[in-house]
Amino acid sequence: MGPGRTSWHENAAEQSFEERNNNRASLHLDRDYGRTGFAQPGVGIWLHAMGDERQLSKFIERIYESALDRSVWDGLLPDLFDHFKSSIGGLYAPVLATGRSDGSGWTFGFDDAMVKAYSEYYGPISTNFQVLRTFPVGAVYTDQMAPDYGVYEKSEAYSDFFKPNGAEHLLNLIPLRGGRRQISLSFRRGGRHGPYDDREIAQLGHLAPHISQAFRIGQRLDRIEGQRHSLAEALE
Repeated sequence: MGPGRTSWHENAAEQSFEERNNNRASLHLDRDYGRTGFAQPGVGIWLHAMGDERQLSKFIERIYESALDRSVWDGLLPDLFDHFKSSIGGLYAPVLATGRSDGSGWTFGFDDAMVKAYSEYYGPISTNFQVLRTFPVGAVYTDQMAPDYGVYEKSEAYSDFFKPNGAEHLLNLIPLRGGRRQISLSFRRGGRHGPYDDREIAQLGHLAPHISQAFRIGQRLDRIEGQRHSLAEALE
């Protein structure tokens, strides 16, 4: 199933996620992967990952294009899912306090019922989310890094949602965190395909700072556009 896209904005009674971040958040990006201690491949693995350097460079170009036009994600997300051999997931912005999301963003491999079930119930109770809400921004996380994998496998989210939908294994990146939300880029695939390996972790790690920067650029452009509209209205 192809990607689904909805607005990044919440209901009209609230500011947009981008506006809240610009006004209230201190967004950060740990570019020194060696300091995080999470999913950091050695030099040999890193060089092996760069065997796809041309493809990764193309992804980076499109990632920065998305800062100017978010519809770029309509085509970019499926290509990333194909590259990482993933069947389900998306790009969304859960609330840090609850884990719930409003369904905005981009999804891949979800139908409407799955989006609702994950956004409102299984996402918030996922043991992975409990880790990711405080996981370093810009670092790559996989299900294999769970503090207790047995707890993950026995969890309700795993048994009733991830496993039945062929999504046991996770590859995740938090590009930005700020205000009361974080942005999550989540790839998943079934057990028969195996966990994400060091090469895939290294490749997503290579894309990570570019994805974070593209979102920060997009937020700044949103703020400038908002200021321009305010000025135009004031001059009318």
